[in-house]
Amino acid sequence: MARQERIELAIPDGVAAGAPQKVERHTGITLLITAANLNGGTVNVMGSLDGAIFAQVGATVSAAGFVAVAESLDSIRIDRATGTSVAQVADLLAFDQRTS
Repeated sequence: MARQERIELAIPDGVAAGAPQKVERHTGITLLITAANLNGGTVNVMGSLDGAIFAQVGATVSAAGFVAVAESLDSIRIDRATGTSVAQVADLLAFDQRTS
């Protein structure tokens, strides 16, 4: 039976790539991006099928809200596209499909 999990996803403090998080066993991925996460800047949600090559998932995020990820991914990360801030953490909610 799937269970919902909350995973923290780091957002870098300057224009840079974030640290990837493995999500290969998760479905129904939704990210919550807050105004504090953005701090006047923008971020890109990046996904990977193999954990090595990342591509942008959806549009650049410039306003607080939820971002649904329809794709099945191996890894996900958040890249800061513009602006600076102290390092932030976004919440990722997903269903863990492990049966044990």
